[in-house]
Amino acid sequence: MISNEIERINELIRRDENKDENIKFKNELLEVLFLINISKTYNISKNEIENIFKIPKENKGYSEYRIINDCESDDRINWTEVAIENKNIRLNENDVIIKFK
Repeated sequence: MISNEIERINELIRRDENKDENIKFKNELLEVLFLINISKTYNISKNEIENIFKIPKENKGYSEYRIINDCESDDRINWTEVAIENKNIRLNENDVIIKFK
């Protein structure tokens, strides 16, 4: 349905009908499609989300946040940094974390 609407809007844009307004609407619909794709790719639904966090800007110079697996230990020597696809995950200010229920 959204794709059909985008095609309809493309035709209006080609005919130069309310071009600026239609371009804005088309971009909004493309954003919706992008978010739907993310939701499907990662099986995300609003019922599964507990919270969404945005890492704040702390004005302490450039530093990264690291995701650590504590390996059920309070002893830091046992902790390992989380890696996905053989790459350590490093977060920065303004990155978003989705916490599932």
